[in-house]
Amino acid sequence: MQKLEIKQRPLLTRPENLPGVPAFVAEILARRGVESEQELELKLKHLLAPTMKGLPEAIQLMDQAIDHGQKIVIVGDYDADGATSTALMVLALRDMGANVEYLVPDRFKYGYGLTPAIADLAFVNFTPDLLLTVDNGISSHDGVKQAQDHGMQVIITDHHLTTKPTPKAEAVVNPNQLGCDFPSKALAGVGVAFYVLANLSTHRKKLGKSCTVITNYLDLVALGTYADVASLDYNNRILVDAGLKRIQQGQCRAGISALLDIAKRDPAGLKAQDLGFVLGPRINAAGRMETMDIGIECLLAPDLAMAYPLAEQLNQLNVERRQVEGKIKQDALNELEKIQLDATALPAALIMFEPHWHQGVIGITIVDEFVQADAVAVVQDAQQAAEVLLELLQDQVKAEILNAAAQQIMQLNTGSLAKHIQNQHTREQVLENILKGKTDRDRTNSEGTHQLTRGKARNRNHQSNQNTKENNKGTADTVEDQYQILAEQPDKFWAEQAQRLDWIKPFTQVKNTSFNKDDFKIEWFADGQLNVSANCLDRHLKEHPYKPAIIWEGDHPSRHKIISFAELHDETCRFANVLKKNGIQKGDRVMLYMPMVSEAAIAMLACARIGAVHCVVFGGFSPDSLASRIEDCQAKMVITADSGMRGGKAIPLKANVDEALKLAGTDSIQNVMVVHRTGNPIEMQEGRDLWYHTEIMSVNDICPPEPMNAEDPLFILYTSGSTGKPKGVMHTTGGYLTYVNCTFREAFDIKQDDVFWCTADVGWITGHSYVLYGPLSNGTTTVMFEGVPQYPSWARTGHIVDKHNVTILYTAPTAIRAMMREGDAFVRESDRSSLRILGSVGEPINPEAWNWYYTVVGESRCPVIDTWWQTETGGFMITPLPGATDLKPGSATRPFFGVQPAIVDADGKELEGEAEGNLVIKDSWPGQMRTIWGDPERFIEAYFSTYPGTYFTGDGARRDKDGYYWITGRVDDVLNVSGHRLGTAEIESALVAHESVAEAAVVGMPHDIKGQGICAFVTLQADVASSDQLRGELVSWVRKILGPVATPDALHWAPALPKTRSGKIMRRILRKIAADELDSLGDTSTLAEPQVIRQLIKLAGVQTIFFIFDFTQPGLKDQYRATTQQHAPDLMTGLCRKILCFSF
Repeated sequence: MQKLEIKQRPLLTRPENLPGVPAFVAEILARRGVESEQELELKLKHLLAPTMKGLPEAIQLMDQAIDHGQKIVIVGDYDADGATSTALMVLALRDMGANVEYLVPDRFKYGYGLTPAIADLAFVNFTPDLLLTVDNGISSHDGVKQAQDHGMQVIITDHHLTTKPTPKAEAVVNPNQLGCDFPSKALAGVGVAFYVLANLSTHRKKLGKSCTVITNYLDLVALGTYADVASLDYNNRILVDAGLKRIQQGQCRAGISALLDIAKRDPAGLKAQDLGFVLGPRINAAGRMETMDIGIECLLAPDLAMAYPLAEQLNQLNVERRQVEGKIKQDALNELEKIQLDATALPAALIMFEPHWHQGVIGITIVDEFVQADAVAVVQDAQQAAEVLLELLQDQVKAEILNAAAQQIMQLNTGSLAKHIQNQHTREQVLENILKGKTDRDRTNSEGTHQLTRGKARNRNHQSNQNTKENNKGTADTVEDQYQILAEQPDKFWAEQAQRLDWIKPFTQVKNTSFNKDDFKIEWFADGQLNVSANCLDRHLKEHPYKPAIIWEGDHPSRHKIISFAELHDETCRFANVLKKNGIQKGDRVMLYMPMVSEAAIAMLACARIGAVHCVVFGGFSPDSLASRIEDCQAKMVITADSGMRGGKAIPLKANVDEALKLAGTDSIQNVMVVHRTGNPIEMQEGRDLWYHTEIMSVNDICPPEPMNAEDPLFILYTSGSTGKPKGVMHTTGGYLTYVNCTFREAFDIKQDDVFWCTADVGWITGHSYVLYGPLSNGTTTVMFEGVPQYPSWARTGHIVDKHNVTILYTAPTAIRAMMREGDAFVRESDRSSLRILGSVGEPINPEAWNWYYTVVGESRCPVIDTWWQTETGGFMITPLPGATDLKPGSATRPFFGVQPAIVDADGKELEGEAEGNLVIKDSWPGQMRTIWGDPERFIEAYFSTYPGTYFTGDGARRDKDGYYWITGRVDDVLNVSGHRLGTAEIESALVAHESVAEAAVVGMPHDIKGQGICAFVTLQADVASSDQLRGELVSWVRKILGPVATPDALHWAPALPKTRSGKIMRRILRKIAADELDSLGDTSTLAEPQVIRQLIKLAGVQTIFFIFDFTQPGLKDQYRATTQQHAPDLMTGLCRKILCFSF
């Protein structure tokens, strides 16, 4: 243990082009991205156009209110941004003839934002027709409803970041709200108000109505923007520069002139920083010390005679503010100096928790000058403190640490805070288990089971039946017997499954396989012929041609379409003819780089129909990634779209293809087929680029299916490997289709009227097998979803289930955890009564997420089918069967019929009974990949050489006493991020390709949402200095090269990497540091430089959270001190190491 070191921290960078600027100001400017005063010399004509989501609705309401003389009330905020926003709105609207008033009530009495109490106050005092917030309101759901109940219409204008649905106001204008693509996310509240008023004035001017000259108010915009500690991005710099010039020229509010005169500042020589450090504090003092009305009235004053007394009052309040905050700051620092910390710990955040608004500046000052924390949070009550804590720690601290913190805080007599933390992060007995010393590694949930009866005759009763284990024993034995029979005679089982398909030439040979390196072969149904497209389409036309085959749900909720099997058949045949017309033949490779639109499915089926090999690349991958895949498989055509839509944002797919073709070291591509999706402008290269809609109208809808040998390639799908080069996994026709047809039907207990929704993209194997080929080959309706679960709100998943009567939902633990974190309310906005089965795919699901999925989404009546499989396996390998398998949260349960897994130790010895080790498969199955495209030697080396005679999955697993399998994660250098496999080597290669990087190591780290995040340790070149700017540049560099899915979640500077004496990087230690498991680093005796570990630990920043309490109740401070002394060892070590509370 050592004392917390309190010292003046050095400047990050001292910009050479800021002469005469105080050091602290220079650092603030540097953090905002400003390196010279010349960067503020920008032109107003370059300002972003006044377009923003919600603006048209807001303008219409405000225009009508002015025309009809309706009462408008502005609800402002308490800081300089809020004051300038309010003054700007009042002045500009009055210029346009509006009947307008403002309201900035006591925050501590009425709350922050548009609370119900403030809505009541506005109604009683003004009876407004239109309530308009500035610089607040983005989270004021209850206040908006209260105002509307009083008969008011509500417009929210705000700039604060939100990841949640906005209030149901008549209009919401916020560049950071979901679905807003306004480029500048750094606008202050006054900047948003400026854009609203600019649009309104332009609108009214066109109609010949009263308007205003909005540039006359740029002095207010500049003051509010700079004083709000807003990022000075390009757009904000223009606003600040233009407003500063008006003040320098004396064209500003009388109140600003009066404040400058009292502060003895010459307007002509005013600098940008004076806005934030001379004017801003005086305006802020009104809100902190008395009432913001003083600040607003000063800015509204029409002349110096009225402004001067108010400016003097603000100046005096600022003197008092500095005195009060100075004392608070010194008290806080005195307490900080007494703190004892773990030698490896660094502060991550400072949470000020006391009832004075001054604490905001104090916290920022302490962070900037003394405590090297990453964030400061200002809270005013226990619940808000808990919310801030959870937000700060969501990706860094495990639930048990929060629970331990809750226990400590309960003992400090702030029970509401502790209760809120527990409500957010504990379920059942988690807290109790933690206090007993248990953690997730104890697998406390491993014995918990959910029993769901299926019955000997496939009784489809999916109701939870947790008390019928004895009654269900016969069923379990029957399934066990069936499994044993199929394990011993898999050929017979798979022959029966294959015969369910339509064969052009029936097979006579079922299996010809050997994992022996000297006689290696994998063949299934090798002498048979069939066509995948015909099995997915043609064979269903006689019985149900008009049954929905695909339900397409667009990114925006208003867009969807239903395609019947007959329509899908016709469109597939047409596009198959388009492919043939443009020279695509059997065996040619066709690259798809598509959004999740129906044309993607049509293109895949069309390729299968004529025997072309499709290769789908996820639309989120970068041009570099696309280029390498085109080059590897020598594709002849690329099918793409002008743009894709995802979460309300356009993705430039065609532009990415154009760049990829410039990068690819091949001229194999003859044509680029473009689907018209968004209408966004693109470049079309004559002679190469073709429009999908034009081409498809030039052919007929008759295209007989090509007879394909069962072992002919169906598709190539690239997945990450440990060597850095993506692997082209090749699947063949007969075995793959047999496998996905069977596993889909059996694992989901498919019925004729099911509507199946797998949320995966077709760019992944899950999309191939269980969005397209598995459902369609069984004649099942499948849902294709273009968007993301949080757009336009987290209720979207439930709404889609209700809208399309989805019966089976199959999604990833990443999505489940993300929805769980947003709370149950979004789920309960939907009925979901159509659901009967839930599925999980892509990565191991933790028990807490499993239980939430089961109890909340499925309402404890839908079994959770937790599946384990891989791109290489083609389909499910380990999965429960609904109604037949007792479920254990977090376990994939039992192998699928005919699959023979085993657990082996490091030497390849098979372990019997309860065991933990490496997961292998002992014998082949029809859906198994056949090779790595163009590299058969690598295929054998990667999968069959580690444990000869078996297929090595690369995953670790344990088997419990009931024979259930629990996947423990990758054991090679492959990460599983949100269910997507990424090779650490390719991320490291991308980092090292940057000129500033000498060496890099990438490991996985725990991530609450993704399951596994990407953590990079980077050693820079000798002449390169580390900086936050460079960190951001490297993260963007990786994103550009490999795509968003490979974006590092954490990037730490490493003076050196931990290596053995032979030069091998000890990734095991890096994984421990990334996961903050410092108590179990293991043997470090082989390290060449042991001191590297401590350096990395400090640079990675083991997190400490500071709580500062100001106890005003008599005796409470003494109680706190006694409690701290009693529990200090627990507070500073073990699970509680990261949480530190102190008072002053």
